[in-house]
Amino acid sequence: MILPPPPGADTYGCITRLGKQKLAPVAYVSFGSVTAPPPHELVALAEVLETSEAPFVCSLRDNSKVHFPNGFLDRTTSQGLVIPWTQFDVLAHTAVGVFTTHCGWNSLLESIAEGVPMIGRPFFSHQTLNGRVLENVWEIGLQLESGVFTKHGVLNSLDKVLSQDGGENEGEHKGTSTTRKERHWTKRDLWIILLLCQM
Repeated sequence: MILPPPPGADTYGCITRLGKQKLAPVAYVSFGSVTAPPPHELVALAEVLETSEAPFVCSLRDNSKVHFPNGFLDRTTSQGLVIPWTQFDVLAHTAVGVFTTHCGWNSLLESIAEGVPMIGRPFFSHQTLNGRVLENVWEIGLQLESGVFTKHGVLNSLDKVLSQDGGENEGEHKGTSTTRKERHWTKRDLWIILLLCQM
């Protein structure tokens, strides 16, 4: 059973900022407490976050921030936050419309519990399998086209998930649900969860 952490202070003003957003336009980016993308992928991710003008919260260790393009943090202060760590309270907020994740098991479960669609960028081990399952079995997210952050791949993924215009590309990705909603689990889904828990 997963229990939420005790409520704490909004140290970084994250929840306050999310409270000022419309329903589900915010991109939440987090890679857990162990992994971080290589520098060239962080550059591609930052460029897309900035040019997309989508509001974002990026949870990233301080030592990884040096890889962002010069001036990125200053130019995006009104658009987004880059903070050391937060997850459960952010995913629970209705302003969050997509979770870009490393596909770690805890992150997957928290995102599923809150009904937030995911963009997966697995790094190693079980994360790769989790990424395939979230896209091809549960259809609650998608993996990056090339498996790594590229400007085109991230922009494409964000467009598919955050698009609210009802365009012909919206939600067409292999039947993937690209809206925040309650998931109705089948016996097959639950067996897969149990199997993954044993790994």
